[in-house]
Amino acid sequence: MVLRTNAIVAALLLAVSLLTYQAPGASAADRSWQVSKASGEVWVTNLGVQRASVTSETTIRAGDQIMTGQTGRVLLVRGEETMLISPNTVIAISDKNADGMTTTIMQRAGSILLEVEKRNVKHFEVDTPYLAAVVKGTKFSVSLDNAGSHVEVFSGQVDVSSHKSGDIAQVMPGQAATVFAKGASRMSLTGSGPLLPIEKGVPRSALVTAMKVPPGGLVPEGSRPVSANRAASVTPERPQLAIAEIAPAGAREVASLSDDQSLLHNILVSIFGSEQQLERWKPNDGMALAFGLPMGIGFLVSVSVMVQRRWQRRTRA
Repeated sequence: MVLRTNAIVAALLLAVSLLTYQAPGASAADRSWQVSKASGEVWVTNLGVQRASVTSETTIRAGDQIMTGQTGRVLLVRGEETMLISPNTVIAISDKNADGMTTTIMQRAGSILLEVEKRNVKHFEVDTPYLAAVVKGTKFSVSLDNAGSHVEVFSGQVDVSSHKSGDIAQVMPGQAATVFAKGASRMSLTGSGPLLPIEKGVPRSALVTAMKVPPGGLVPEGSRPVSANRAASVTPERPQLAIAEIAPAGAREVASLSDDQSLLHNILVSIFGSEQQLERWKPNDGMALAFGLPMGIGFLVSVSVMVQRRWQRRTRA
């Protein structure tokens, strides 16, 4: 009887182990992000190898690096978490997380805006050349330029630490922490409400180096920019994270043509319904234009053929 009971218990434990077992690649998959929207110049590389395209189907995994040019913007989504990458920004999804972090973003230039899922433990980190920001779940931004790094908090709280000085501070909503590139790299806190005291921690070496942004914007050597007005849209539940809509090159020029300047303008007006609708055309309507323009031209050709046939019938009669 005892042997049978032990066998049953062992079988149950084995079943639980199999159900809760996580494959070696599962943790990396859990850290992957989906491109929700992209516009302008965007490059995605992994170990120095350029990817062919950036679309709504593109998955950003651990080890991938994203660089945006002068006009580049990218919105990444992972479950309830979002990361908006601004122009002239370089970030990488680290494949080596430490101190219990499940996600580490390595930022070398530019600005990002993040909304991180709330948990009971610290699980998300953004590391820059001058400071690190660690959160349990919040909405905050991290920016980096030649002067230093800057963290601004919109909700929740962010633990910010200076690499060089070891300063540590909790930054609350409406507040910001700045660590300057030159000098002693002491932390500066600003914002509304009571500022919590800055504590002394242990200095450490930065894990990432800064990338200088040239006057003409970032362009990776040997890489080809991938311009994108993609079909994926920003979820309406988070309108504050929406990317500014920018019409593709030439769209505004086409919309400003007068009736006597181009037949194409009249066709576009007929497709969109009015001058106002045409003027409000955005990149997300590019698919409608791609299908609507040939249909409009086909419609005009069909009408022309019908009129010609009727005229021929009348002349024969």
